[in-house]
Amino acid sequence: MGIEKFTFSRWVRERFEKYDLGSLKTAVHKPWAVRRELNSLGVNLNKLYYRYVDDSDALDVMAADWDTLVILDATRYDVFTQTNWLDGDLHRVRSGASHSIEFVHRNFEGRELHDTVYVTANPYVRELSEGTFHSVNSLLEAYDTFRAIRPDKMTEEAIAAHEEFPNKRLVVHYMQPHAPFIGEYGQYLQSEYLGGKEVAGARWMEEVVWDPNHPLDVEMVKKAYRENLEIALDEAERLASNLDGKTVITADHGELFGERTRPIPARLYGHEPFVHYGNLVSVPWFELPTDERREIRADPPEERDRTTEVTDDQLAALGYL
Repeated sequence: MGIEKFTFSRWVRERFEKYDLGSLKTAVHKPWAVRRELNSLGVNLNKLYYRYVDDSDALDVMAADWDTLVILDATRYDVFTQTNWLDGDLHRVRSGASHSIEFVHRNFEGRELHDTVYVTANPYVRELSEGTFHSVNSLLEAYDTFRAIRPDKMTEEAIAAHEEFPNKRLVVHYMQPHAPFIGEYGQYLQSEYLGGKEVAGARWMEEVVWDPNHPLDVEMVKKAYRENLEIALDEAERLASNLDGKTVITADHGELFGERTRPIPARLYGHEPFVHYGNLVSVPWFELPTDERREIRADPPEERDRTTEVTDDQLAALGYL
């Protein structure tokens, strides 16, 4: 797939391809849809700006000190501090990415990480070149009725990976708190306010919050997001208790709930690549206490392919299509 830079000409071309006379009727009856499109232009122009912003202070996660790195997808630093109950040492760090595809390219792609095993529920595992890690275990086949990969399944696979590769560093990439929302309240929102429609990524959130007549509001979304984070933290705690060595919990990027980005004050819901601003790149770095370290060694990559093909349905469930 590759990582694609935003260009203004491409944005204009896509809009001409997207809209027709029916869109003009929509604009007349739903003026908020026009505001949403103008806001989208602002967000995308900001992407051009962030191409030239120095982010040399962003953390290189693979150069940091850990034996197990737990990535909780789309976790904001501020919400993590409000939600976390685990004992440990918390720092705020700057991610070099505002989207998973950026994170994979910036931290993993083009490197030889043969002392590390990658267990992931993130679809952008497909961006990795063969032989990047010693072993890659993609759980995309575990996609369930929530249109998500359950964090308990991730924990079980990560424990099994450690048992199989006890002398390797371990990266465990959970998809929560990223939508779809799998908790009781999140499922209630889906049933009560979306008519059973799958809660898929940030795009449905953007649709309903721009519509002033929709009963679902951002505070409800935040509550479901926090619930997802609590579920993920439960599993991160269970994982750490079953592993030796130093465990760190972090995120690939953050999440926005309608905050205005810069320099153009356009609102953003969810996350998009190349918007390296505020809570989109401010993430936790939480070190759990330990008295022991793992003995790590590098070995040639496995020859067998444990990855699973990513489907459009899976990407759509996460709001990427």
